[in-house]
Amino acid sequence: LNIKEEHGDQITYVIKDDVEHTKVFPVMLAELDENKTKYHIKSYGLSNSGLEQVFLRVADEITRPEDYERLSQWKKFQNR
Repeated sequence: LNIKEEHGDQITYVIKDDVEHTKVFPVMLAELDENKTKYHIKSYGLSNSGLEQVFLRVADEITRPEDYERLSQWKKFQNR
């Protein structure tokens, strides 16, 4: 479990996507539900970082013309 981002009162954690880590989700979610007040949690959510999010992250980092060309090729591949 690693902290990915912190924005105001929100924290984003990254949990490895493998059997060992995903099987603890039910226990972790039960712990959060039972102890929201204790941990000062108003709400929480889960999301699965998919290929689209990786693509968007890479697109945000583009700074050189050759990077735009690679992005263009990736879009063509993705739309097949």
